[in-house]
Amino acid sequence: MGFTGHGTRSAECEVRSTCATRARLTRYIRAPDRLLAAGDPTATTLFEKYKQVRMPNLRLSSEDVTSLVSDLEPRSLSLRDAPR
Repeated sequence: MGFTGHGTRSAECEVRSTCATRARLTRYIRAPDRLLAAGDPTATTLFEKYKQVRMPNLRLSSEDVTSLVSDLEPRSLSLRDAPR
């Protein structure tokens, strides 16, 4: 997800739990830089938690964002239930 040095699994779980809804997660993946610049609380929380490491805007197409979000949803159950 673009967060290095803090554990990809941990950052991925954090993004999913902070972006609780599919629509919010979609907006964050599509344009994390714009949300951060606008002061979005989700983007700001992740930015501060991960020591100001910015999630890059990969300029994904709508289809790619939809595919990525769909791929993350089933994994959220297995990661949520995994031992920490």
